Amino acid sequence: DNASGSSGLLEIAEAIALNPPKRSVLFVLFSGEENGFLGSGYFVDKCPVPLDSIIGMINLDMIGRTEEKFMNEGTHYICNMAGTTDYLLGFVEETNAKTYRWPLMRAVEAGSDHSSFAKRGIPSVFFYSGRHKDLHSSEDDPQNIDYNKMLVITRLTYEVVWRLANNNGYKY
Repeated sequence: DNASGSSGLLEIAEAIALNPPKRSVLFVLFSGEENGFLGSGYFVDKCPVPLDSIIGMINLDMIGRTEEKFMNEGTHYICNMAGTTDYLLGFVEETNAKTYRWPLMRAVEAGSDHSSFAKRGIPSVFFYSGRHKDLHSSEDDPQNIDYNKMLVITRLTYEVVWRLANNNGYKY
């Protein structure tokens, strides 16, 4: 269910490699989300860098679809976990307002790999298409992807990563 997020991450990694920001950026693909966040949980438990050096986690999960009730607008969710900082959500909204102005909606959603980071106090945001009829089915095929939306969400995420990695005044 996440080829769109994985391919978006690879595109962002390539763009960052071509124009490195001030801070280091880690790009990680996880597996085992549906089985209890096995990959992301392992990562934060055995992190190759000190967890307190991670200023934010941005998760792309299903960025090429749209929940049926928002099909006309193309609205995309940006989510964090209840009780975590809203700073990163605001950072995304501010970046979006200055760039693509894509319709974004805040939501509290703990169902993805960002939750492993948020539970450790790392500000996290989750770009998420919402539920759709093909989720976790054999009908979730490439022809159902909204490639324009996927492109914009990927570019917006790049802008967020770039700004975050160059922001010396980050506060959370």
